[in-house]
Amino acid sequence: MCSTNLSIDIPFSMPVITHQAAGIILRTVIEFLAFYKKQIPFPYDTFKLMTGKIRKQISNDSSSDDWLQMQIERQQALAIETFDNFKVMLESITNQLEKMELNQAVILFGATSLTPKEAFLINIPPITKNHHYINHQESVQRIARTITMSILTSQKFYEIESKLATTNMFVLLHPKVAPSETDDSFQLTEDFRLPRSCKTVILNLQNISNSIKANCCEHLVVYDDLLTDYGNLSVTDEKLVPGEDEDVNEINDDSTDKGATSWYNSTVFVRGFKDVLVKGKSIWNC
Repeated sequence: MCSTNLSIDIPFSMPVITHQAAGIILRTVIEFLAFYKKQIPFPYDTFKLMTGKIRKQISNDSSSDDWLQMQIERQQALAIETFDNFKVMLESITNQLEKMELNQAVILFGATSLTPKEAFLINIPPITKNHHYINHQESVQRIARTITMSILTSQKFYEIESKLATTNMFVLLHPKVAPSETDDSFQLTEDFRLPRSCKTVILNLQNISNSIKANCCEHLVVYDDLLTDYGNLSVTDEKLVPGEDEDVNEINDDSTDKGATSWYNSTVFVRGFKDVLVKGKSIWNC
């Protein structure tokens, strides 16, 4: 029988991880999981291209009374809605990283964030301080793709059986220190817990680079319009452990400040979209 909880170490080498680089890595992993769990029909960039195509078609076509065309347009509208919500969610995560020092993120798949069927807990690698993203951005996307490929090719990744249907996707962030302020895109969630029945995969993103400390950015002046300060991102080794309630798992953290045990739940969730044919016709080629 497969284990309900699974921990996977994902090593990679990146001499300098800036705040922005850590955000790009997290975003890339979330995009990968959404496609892998079949909540979006294409990889994110392709999904963006395809929805953009049908968005133009809808704006150019006049309304039709034809039943088949109406059903196709309905499915197209649902696809666009899924992409738009996913885009907003990813952008809100990027914005939120400017206000908090992130330890972890958890991606939930299920009807609600309180009753997820599957969860992916992502331990974020620590950043390299005193460096500017503009000096180290060339390799970030490549390394982010390498991380997702390492997840995909990990034998342990397939040890939990999964037959997840199209459902909802939620994202929660766990800061090292509670931020002084948050916008409306995230809400504070106290004592976040996962049901024991939730299949949980812990992805430990581990930077194994042993390069010496670089001083390439110490004396470089970077203009404000070219650089965004994403705050300090750090990683903890906290694990899912049983809570007092025998029906739940509580995420505890003994290695960080006691006041930073809260999670922040994205107010935008993604309703998965299943690509279907309408009377044998694809919604992408109409």
